[in-house]
Amino acid sequence: MSESVLNTPEETKYRLLLLLSVFPEAQYDQQWISAMDFLAIYGADFDYDGVNIHGDSWMRFTEYALRSWNVRDALHEMVMMKWLTVKPSSSGYMYRISKIGQERAAEFSTSYAAPYKKNASACFRVYGNRSGKELDGIIREAGMKMMERRKAHD
Repeated sequence: MSESVLNTPEETKYRLLLLLSVFPEAQYDQQWISAMDFLAIYGADFDYDGVNIHGDSWMRFTEYALRSWNVRDALHEMVMMKWLTVKPSSSGYMYRISKIGQERAAEFSTSYAAPYKKNASACFRVYGNRSGKELDGIIREAGMKMMERRKAHD
């Protein structure tokens, strides 16, 4: 059994806490949060001043589809920990960072947290007004372009 927390709901939980702590306090749905997290991690691949915090593997876009499960589980756990509040809506559940979540996020000062929060802030300035569906399309389009470039080089 692996001891790693990489690519788990546990890792995702802390990253999402950082993400939501730098955004304006509002309610966001799971699809939007998941997409913004991906955009914040792979900033160099999108139209804002960011870096690819998790590197430049050609497989990075394949992880987007799998990420939604970890995001869902992480959001549920964050609600249970009172880091987020949740409210049902006609389009699903809407999440908002709580005061406890803000306080917990303020405690993070790791070498990972600083560039992630910087990317997340820049990402929000460019993509914050887009819907989750629009963000999915942007991510898919960038993934297709990357695959076309890869095929051209093979």
